[in-house]
Amino acid sequence: ENSVLVVALLFKLAQRNGHGIVMHGACGDVTMDTPNEYIVHHLKSWDLFRAWKESRVAARNHVYLNHHHPSSIFSRAAYKAFVPLPIRKFVRRGRQSASPDDGRFRFVTSDFVERLRLRESNTKETFPGQADYGPAAERLASRSLVARVQTTQASATQLAARFGVVSRDPFSDSRVVDFFLRLPLEMKVSEGWTKYLLRTTLRNRIPDSVLWRTDKRHVGRSLVPYLMRQSKSIVDQAVKDDFHYVERYLDKKEVMSLWSRASE
Repeated sequence: ENSVLVVALLFKLAQRNGHGIVMHGACGDVTMDTPNEYIVHHLKSWDLFRAWKESRVAARNHVYLNHHHPSSIFSRAAYKAFVPLPIRKFVRRGRQSASPDDGRFRFVTSDFVERLRLRESNTKETFPGQADYGPAAERLASRSLVARVQTTQASATQLAARFGVVSRDPFSDSRVVDFFLRLPLEMKVSEGWTKYLLRTTLRNRIPDSVLWRTDKRHVGRSLVPYLMRQSKSIVDQAVKDDFHYVERYLDKKEVMSLWSRASE
């Protein structure tokens, strides 16, 4: 997984240079997570002006929404805010029935898809807040966030042990997690900026060109393709000679076709 690879390389580098403790922020994205649908909350409160303002600045500043037009961001939020969940589910099922095979499962064998009932589970709305934006959904989202932090921290701890170093992540501290869970929405994301409280706290400590950059992307998403290109011979051998380990789950023809295109 992308984020695990980045942390693993960090631990390996620390081991190579004789460091015993590594402080990192692997849990930061999880602890300070704010759903892209945050504008829905403003609409639910009938703060239409704030919702439109956030849609406009999110189209410029938000790391995941800055490639969308403000009207598109606003209309999607309005759809989720005001259209009842049963209708949204009905519309989604209708779209999937019209195009049942949209290609997302083409790399997985049909037997494995049916056994895990992936097509059925794909029709469900997966983000807790989409089903209900009330207190019950917020409690469910909070429990989910805590579980994700614990899982991320456990993975980092295991990786650190593998390389003989100690992992330290301030964003996994239960006090920090609880603090961010209690923050009001406008302190988590504002003016289109995610991690708003952290950004404003670090003013005058980090250059604005770093603090307010809009072109940053997840390091792992560029690191993984780079590593695969640098390790082409190893990946070639794994795909061609060791595929029998996963042939019950993955479609060999589709995987070979994808790797052929990726390695060109």
